[in-house]
Amino acid sequence: MILVWLFWVTGILLVYTYMGYPLWLCLWSALRKRPVAADSFEPPITVVMAVHNEANGLARKLDNLLELEYPRDKLHILVVSDASSDATEAIAESYRDRRISLLRTDVRGGKHYAQGMGIAQANTEFILFTDAAPLLDRLAVSRMMRNFADPEVACVGGEDRIIERGVVRHSESAYIRYDMMLRRMESSVGSTVGVSGAFFGVRRSLCEPWLSDRSSDLQLALEAVRRGMRAINDETSLHFYGTTSSHKDEFRRKARTMLNGLVVVMESLDLLNPIRFGHFSLQLFSHKLCRWISSPALIVLFVSSVLLSGHGVLYLAAALAQTATYLLAGLGLLVPSLQRHTLIRIPSFFVLTNLATLVAWSNLLRGQNSSIWDPTARA
Repeated sequence: MILVWLFWVTGILLVYTYMGYPLWLCLWSALRKRPVAADSFEPPITVVMAVHNEANGLARKLDNLLELEYPRDKLHILVVSDASSDATEAIAESYRDRRISLLRTDVRGGKHYAQGMGIAQANTEFILFTDAAPLLDRLAVSRMMRNFADPEVACVGGEDRIIERGVVRHSESAYIRYDMMLRRMESSVGSTVGVSGAFFGVRRSLCEPWLSDRSSDLQLALEAVRRGMRAINDETSLHFYGTTSSHKDEFRRKARTMLNGLVVVMESLDLLNPIRFGHFSLQLFSHKLCRWISSPALIVLFVSSVLLSGHGVLYLAAALAQTATYLLAGLGLLVPSLQRHTLIRIPSFFVLTNLATLVAWSNLLRGQNSSIWDPTARA
């Protein structure tokens, strides 16, 4: 019976995606560790920060960058304004005599276009990217650069840490911790699938050629593997940012970033060849494709459970459990004050994330592009 087949296939997919893959990574990383040959390493670097209308928090971020514990004569900061229309450029200009330069774009090209402009302006072998919102730990850059002492490492991502405030609270933090756990385990066996777009570093050679309409944090991590090198997550390179101010903002951010990710992965399907890329092919399939496929799979599982609920206790229990989850999620999204309860907060964030994924799939199939971005407001 096709309904039974759909129920079991989607159920197994979801269990594997959220539980099976992490368990497999845990086992694999215990058996096949591949350590990074990190060592003291302080080459000249350029920090490229693409911004658009970030006047509210830009001074705080620039002060934060100037306080980093890294040799002053080896750290240059380049602010690339993507046609900002507020006081962003004036604020950046006021820091000009403090190792900070400003580069303007005449028309909006998007974050990754602005990053490409910054790379063209930089004259160092190593480039670090960061956003305006997150604040870096004072040792974040020096700890990140230690990894580049290993010639096999081409891309290093920092560790996301959430300051839990606002409406989308502990649920987002729990999601970030889960994703960071996966990246750490992936790094320990070879390469991680994507790095944090808020703060990461690369060898300049990895950026050539530069794709100005592709999500750089995912594109460069995959390109490192394609070139026989490594992309890793460094859990000691910390950066901190607040939660999004509303579910609406978080939904838009996730739909945009997932669409960007889908575009990159759909153009990188050659990396799914296990003969050439080994275990990383399974990582890419499991971490990205399985998670994105899970969103439509949830719909199929729910419909098949309901239609099969009269044919056995298992199907009835599955239908009731999913119905309860979606009702709790709906309550949380409609009445944000209820999110102080974990029983409502977690389902709400889970449903929000999967709805954003469905929107991303829809936008991908319609050929839409989200390279032009508006920075998400955070607490």
